[in-house]
Amino acid sequence: MKFILICCSFLLLLQAKEGSAQIRVAKWNASGASLGCVGFSYEKVYKKQYSWQLGANFRPGMSGPNTFLDRSDEGFSFEEGSAQHIGLHLGLRFYTERARRMETKPYFGLFSIAQLTRFESTHLGPLKNDENGAYTIDVDWKRMGFGIEYGVQWIIKKRWSIDWTILGFGLSFNQVSSELLDLDEINVGRFESILSSTPFFGSHLLYRRNENQLLAESSFLGIVPRAGLKLGLLF
Repeated sequence: MKFILICCSFLLLLQAKEGSAQIRVAKWNASGASLGCVGFSYEKVYKKQYSWQLGANFRPGMSGPNTFLDRSDEGFSFEEGSAQHIGLHLGLRFYTERARRMETKPYFGLFSIAQLTRFESTHLGPLKNDENGAYTIDVDWKRMGFGIEYGVQWIIKKRWSIDWTILGFGLSFNQVSSELLDLDEINVGRFESILSSTPFFGSHLLYRRNENQLLAESSFLGIVPRAGLKLGLLF
């Protein structure tokens, strides 16, 4: 909610400062679509020199590859799972002076993001009695971050755009919370050990008992990589 209010305040300040925009671009996130996300953004360019961009993306609950979750060599196998994702991003871009007269428009920018990703998965692995059983976990991953980016936007026949964010990076504040279905037979320590090799947040899933639940909560700083390809329409 705070992120949305900050975005709205920022946009209102820009609107008050500039009477009208010269260029508006509605964009579809082509690179996100390859990962099952639906994403759109809107860019408003002032004086062909700088702009702000606001976007959102959503990935419905879909099963995904088990590359990071399958630990069959350690006695645990990935059985089933799904992930859903929703995110917002706000950017401020600065185009070069030369870009005002060219169809190829390099830019530097600042960006901020707010994201929520939810995972649900079931794993099969050894219980305390060495028989196989199910380990079911739910994970909520909240991330807010900011950073810098560099890219190029091509304008085609003054109607279409190809926006390639070549490279970007920044810092993020992450909050991870998880619940592990508590069965008396599960080997919590061994399961935590195999989760620790999962990238980004696996090492933060250390469970503690809360009544009849096993919960994990952690906050940590991280890195935000940024790259992408968008196709746009000018109007």
